[in-house]
Amino acid sequence: MPDFRFSQEYVQLDLFNDFGSLDRREIVATYVTELTRNKALVLFDVSHFSRLVGFSEGLLHAISAAPFYFYRRFDVPKKSGGLRTICEPFPTLKLIQRFIAEQVIANSEPHKAARAFRQNHSLRGAAVIHKARPYMLTLDIRDFFPTISGFSVYRVFFDLGYTAQIARLLSGLCTLENGLPQGAPTSPALSNLVLRRFDEVIFNECKSRGVFYTRYADDMTFSSREDNLADLIGVVRKELRTDGLKLNSKKTVMAGKGARKYVNGVVVNERPNILREKRRNLRKDLYYIKKYGINGHVRFSNIDIPNYLDHLIGKLTYAHFITKDQKYKEDAAYLYELKKLT
Repeated sequence: MPDFRFSQEYVQLDLFNDFGSLDRREIVATYVTELTRNKALVLFDVSHFSRLVGFSEGLLHAISAAPFYFYRRFDVPKKSGGLRTICEPFPTLKLIQRFIAEQVIANSEPHKAARAFRQNHSLRGAAVIHKARPYMLTLDIRDFFPTISGFSVYRVFFDLGYTAQIARLLSGLCTLENGLPQGAPTSPALSNLVLRRFDEVIFNECKSRGVFYTRYADDMTFSSREDNLADLIGVVRKELRTDGLKLNSKKTVMAGKGARKYVNGVVVNERPNILREKRRNLRKDLYYIKKYGINGHVRFSNIDIPNYLDHLIGKLTYAHFITKDQKYKEDAAYLYELKKLT
């Protein structure tokens, strides 16, 4: 190992206390090895993190101790009705959180059943796994981000190998009112890491039953060729309770043979498809546009959507991505050319 020299500012008791009576060279080697094994960024102490992220230790401690003052809150409507509170970090904290997301935990792998918030993983990929399975169960975690506790986030950083000092600081920078703020760039990846144990337990239980399991953020999907899914609800509820989480019983859906089955809005009965209503609406919109022109369609259909053509092109692009049907790609290209003329 290369020679490592400690200046006084780097000698912090937290690191050396965590490793007992080993000498300092062994402590550093053990610490670096553990973090490297877990694909986490090596951080020796707060001073080291401060230099890497580019903000003072005082500011980092202040934000971690009182994050409430570093967010703005606003509500957005939910598709299912009601409002969702978004907590957006102020620019300084957002930069710090992006550093944590992109440098500290970016390479830490969640369980393979977790399909959201990951590179090279898509909504379509999560749905294809359950294609043409006769039986399906979908479950939802209630108030997902806000109910993932600060201690659970602390355990993620501590289990990666960080000292208690660093784990406390990082968890304070990433949580708000003892939960993950919906709107922070760190929350998606941390939610997957917090639920890694849960995903492992549920995945193994499902594997023993011949059941396929995926989780897309707070949405869990189970599919099987046998009618053996109902008693999984109790197993899931018990394991969620271990992590301080609960099921949203209002969103529990059991689908048997012949029923329409969809995963996160993607129909999977035979092949990946968009919902029938969406297919019908796209056909109708394209028919009216080709018959009456875009302005006539917008006027007579009372459409009040800003940048409507872009909105429609986005829907067609998504439909092509899910279905791989060339018709959607051709329709999107038609609207794109039409946009050039308007």
